Amino acid sequence: MAVISDFHKDFLMRIRKTRVRNSIAFPIVMILLTIAVVILVTGYYVNKSVFYTVFEEREGNKARNIHLTIESIVSTEVKRISSMAKILKNDTDIVYGLFHYTGTQGDTKPLKSAMDQLYPKMNLPVFVMADPGGKILYLAEKGKSLPEGRLREMPAFRRALKGEQVITASQGPGGWGIWAIVPVYSFGKGKPSGIILLGSRIDNTFAGKIARETGSQVFIATAERVIAGSYESALPKAFDSSLAKGSLAAQKSNFQLDRTNYRSYTYVPLKIADDVFCLVIETDISVIQDLLARNRIKMMNWGIVLLVGITLIGIVLTLILIRPLNRLYGKALQVIREYSGREPMPSPLGETRSRRWYGRPT
Repeated sequence: MAVISDFHKDFLMRIRKTRVRNSIAFPIVMILLTIAVVILVTGYYVNKSVFYTVFEEREGNKARNIHLTIESIVSTEVKRISSMAKILKNDTDIVYGLFHYTGTQGDTKPLKSAMDQLYPKMNLPVFVMADPGGKILYLAEKGKSLPEGRLREMPAFRRALKGEQVITASQGPGGWGIWAIVPVYSFGKGKPSGIILLGSRIDNTFAGKIARETGSQVFIATAERVIAGSYESALPKAFDSSLAKGSLAAQKSNFQLDRTNYRSYTYVPLKIADDVFCLVIETDISVIQDLLARNRIKMMNWGIVLLVGITLIGIVLTLILIRPLNRLYGKALQVIREYSGREPMPSPLGETRSRRWYGRPT
């Protein structure tokens, strides 16, 4: 214990005798601290960059799986609409109602009665019957109206007039939708007596249904704008049309990470019937904020310990370095005294001298 106590006293005495402006301890310690700080800061940003890279890869894989699920949901919906259209075009009650309308030149009661009975079983929002001129004979969709004559403006409607059954995803009367447009023939008629239009609208309700089944916020867009979203407030601001155009042109996904609002967006092509849209999958990544905060605090704690340790090591190494140099300096002083009779200037290594000028007698 005595030896340790003497060592401490000697160590403290040397520190007190050390003069900062003349000592090499200060620059050595500062150099070591600077190197340590640079390493810590570089390590933090490298670690942060790697963290984001791994996170982006994980989110990209997650978005691809969600995309496959959505494709399956949409494909199932298209097949369901197509199958229902094939059945309805040959439904006897509908054919008779249309025959009655043609024969009476305007009585739609049997036709409406037949379609009213079928509509609740279909679970589809759009169910319309029109004559070849585009006049709407029956509209089951509540709260919606289709402009008279607009149906004939749809290319799919004109194809159906030629006898073709059309399944399309396009912009029709009232907005975008997945439409099945099929001709209906009356008894003995070679040309369609009416056209059935049924399907689902590509709107916020449609996107919300997909969002509930996948657990992610989704948006459906063209190359220019969003046409449907599972919520309305934020996406029009975050939507990047250049990423949508790039995704559709290259037929590949584009990933965007919003580090300010902690959101990720995946732009990926989505084929619906005969058209391709841009599906935008939004993911909440606010959990990354807590992870980065914890990582930052941990690195700060370790950084403080490291800086304190480097400071102590630098001081000890400096004192160990100065000690033999001071011995050499002391021997040099003796030689100077013998030959010059004058005191030299104080040691630049920090040794304190009582006499500090030349010319003073020894």
